[in-house]
Amino acid sequence: YLDVTDNKPGIELAVDIARDIKRRIKEQTRLTASAGVSYCKFLAKVASDYRKPDGLCTVHPDRALDFIAGLKIEQFWGVGEKTAARMHALGIHTGADLRQKPLSLLTAHFGKMGSVFYNFARGIISLIGFIRYIFRNFCDFSVRYQHVADFIQFLRGVYHPSVFN
Repeated sequence: YLDVTDNKPGIELAVDIARDIKRRIKEQTRLTASAGVSYCKFLAKVASDYRKPDGLCTVHPDRALDFIAGLKIEQFWGVGEKTAARMHALGIHTGADLRQKPLSLLTAHFGKMGSVFYNFARGIISLIGFIRYIFRNFCDFSVRYQHVADFIQFLRGVYHPSVFN
């Protein structure tokens, strides 16, 4: 996976950048490559593994929660063999199971990583990444907001409500 937040080639869609990279790899090396495209590194990484050996998987924000729900817990960043066993003991086998667990339980059992797992299960990325994503994809810069509350109301209209809970 590759972070194309800073889109140097000027290609409009990240999926087109991925197609171009896959094509160039094939032409220059005769090897195949898989690519994952999404709004955060976690989902792009998982998506890159999703359709190997020569796949291209895009996880759109509108479909992210369903995609995450179907993931095995072992596919989450930071979940190795020991953490997976601890999660299984708590009844967590999939992203959907993880999403059902309260933050307090996850932090009690996994410390700081508990909040990371909690956010991953809800498709929540870092605030900086979220704001960058919104501005690059949804903002009309001819619109100016007088108050932060107005901007937050705008964000509520374009992004999943769980980000604001």
